[in-house]
Amino acid sequence: KPERSVNALPEVSTLSPQVTFLDHQRVIMNVDNSALKQRIAALAQDKFFKDAHYEALKKEVSRLRQLYHEQQQHLQKEMHASSTGAYDLQQHQFGKLEQGSSSQMMDQKPEISDPSPSHLNTTSGIPDHRENNSSHSHTTP
Repeated sequence: KPERSVNALPEVSTLSPQVTFLDHQRVIMNVDNSALKQRIAALAQDKFFKDAHYEALKKEVSRLRQLYHEQQQHLQKEMHASSTGAYDLQQHQFGKLEQGSSSQMMDQKPEISDPSPSHLNTTSGIPDHRENNSSHSHTTP
C-alpha cells in the first residue's frame, strides 16, 4: 500500500494544479453565467415594457386615425352642406330675380306699334318716324 501512495503522489501533484485551475474556471463560469442570466432578465423586462409601450402606441395611432377620418367626414359634410346651401341660396336668389323680372314684365304693358298704314312708308313698308299730329302739317310722300 505505501508503494501505491508513493506512485500516486506524483500523479496527485500533477493533477492537483489542474483541478485547482478547473475549479477556478468553474467559479468564473458560474459568475459569468449569473451575470448573463441577470442581463437576460433585464432584457426580457425591457422587451416586456417596450412591447407594452408599442401596443399602447398602436392603439393611440388607431384612435387618432379614427378621429382624423371622423373629422374629415364631418368637414366634407359641412362643406357639402355649405356648398349646397350656397347653391340653394343662389337658386333662391335667381328665382327671386326671375319672379321679379316676370312680374315687372307683367306690370309693363308692351308697346304695340300701330299697324295702320299711315305709319308705314307706302313704298318700302318701313315705319315712318314722322309725327302724325293734326296740328302739324306735313305731306306723306
